[in-house]
Amino acid sequence: MKGGDLISAKGLAKSEEYFPQYTKIDPMEEREFRAFCERKLENTFEGMAAGIVGENKNVQKWSEILDELGKPPRRNAGGVGVAARSEDDDLARAIAASLATPEPAPAPAPAPSAISKKDVVERFIEATGLTEDRAMIYLTQPRVNFDINKAVELFFENQDIGGGAVAPAPVAEPVRAAAGGKPRIKVLLTDLDNTLLTNVGIEAEPRYERFGIEKLLKDSFMTGGPLDIDVITTINTLDFLNSVSNDDNIKWFVISSGQNIHKLNALIDVARGKGMNLNYDNRLGTPLEHYAFGLKDKGINKGQAVQAIIENLSHNYEIEIALFIDDEEHHRRNVKGLQLQNLVVRGVTNKHYDILPRVEGFEGFMPTMLTPDDIIRYKRILNLPSTHINHLI
Repeated sequence: MKGGDLISAKGLAKSEEYFPQYTKIDPMEEREFRAFCERKLENTFEGMAAGIVGENKNVQKWSEILDELGKPPRRNAGGVGVAARSEDDDLARAIAASLATPEPAPAPAPAPSAISKKDVVERFIEATGLTEDRAMIYLTQPRVNFDINKAVELFFENQDIGGGAVAPAPVAEPVRAAAGGKPRIKVLLTDLDNTLLTNVGIEAEPRYERFGIEKLLKDSFMTGGPLDIDVITTINTLDFLNSVSNDDNIKWFVISSGQNIHKLNALIDVARGKGMNLNYDNRLGTPLEHYAFGLKDKGINKGQAVQAIIENLSHNYEIEIALFIDDEEHHRRNVKGLQLQNLVVRGVTNKHYDILPRVEGFEGFMPTMLTPDDIIRYKRILNLPSTHINHLI
């Protein structure tokens, strides 16, 4: 296609084959129209990740429209256009980088010898949680041929090769020492509000059980008058954080713009009542407590907080992989902009918790926090067993 043709691209967007209802694009200038198309592409690609039927076709449509504007998107193995840098690409690159043989030290140090096939198998199993038999099926594919980077990419394209779901990850072992002598760890960095927990009107309570929701505390705020709300989380989130807290190879940091430490304390207390031990690593009294709460008041964005934490940890640890989770796109963008090796950035699926009564004339509001499918993906990244996941609604 001829690139850079705004009129032609708008015509394609409004064609009967695509989206004839989009008359609002007529007055848009090129920059605004491009941003509109990129936003639609990103949203539909997130829909694909969530398994929404038909989103694959929408991704192709928006990709072709952007192609007409002169910005061809990347192509995946099947030839379908996707966002310029998908989150799965980020993850594959990060794990591949964490497994790759380090570059040799400057002269006069000798260059390291080539990695053996046995080492490739062991590292691939460690990253994916596969059995040795299934790992060999991936590594011996013609397009892979024991290339660790290609094997990781194939694994995240298709996790069903050789027999369905991924085998459960092994029980956590003591922190491993890397070749250079530093212990190897994984790092979890999470937002708090609308990620680990959220607020909702008390009228939603009758549907809590259906979604595995746990009430943490009652609260209220003023919007022309007092409004009673519940602060809630899910049993799946508690289980996830318990698994993280009890794994000696993972460090968990809370990174919150607000001052809602009382909500996190309530979450920890409710978990304790269920026999779970939640323990985050930048709590009060620790060296990194400055980056836990009140970042907005301190003039610190989340990218700066993540960078400070990673740099601090790197003095004493080799970071195998770091996972940052936040429901807000601008925070994710700040963290992605760091372009740190082995850093994976993830969002939170919205419009899942349909727990509030519908009000005629208003679109139904659905609170946002981690969903069961989100947690399955996060556990896979951190090589945790995907147990106790309740697939409700």
